[in-house]
Amino acid sequence: MTNLRRANYLDQFDEDTLPSIEQCVVLDGERLHFTRVGLARFRERFARAGINIRTVKTVDQLDDACRASFGAEMQAFADMVMSRKGPRAERALVAAIALGDEAEIQRLSDVLDRRRRIGLKLVSSDRT
Repeated sequence: MTNLRRANYLDQFDEDTLPSIEQCVVLDGERLHFTRVGLARFRERFARAGINIRTVKTVDQLDDACRASFGAEMQAFADMVMSRKGPRAERALVAAIALGDEAEIQRLSDVLDRRRRIGLKLVSSDRT
């Protein structure tokens, strides 16, 4: 059976395998060139923020593109976390942390703390 869902480029990496910036770009004087690794790492991220990677030609432009695409990157990460299997409340907490949603972080932390205090364990549920 073929998986028709387009793989999120974040699925290629985890925090231990993210390529270093040195693996992603080569500097030629002031001009910046993306390697194949860099194109794979940044093309989709920048596109989510409406940035064509071909327009990023300097270190300053790379910095600007990374800053401008950060919110979209965190949303993609949160979506990926929520699409995975596992306890929903824990996944939602990780997503809230990625998105910087302090109210949701506090709410979910309280829910999980209450569950731990009273010893509740969910066997199978998609509710928070």
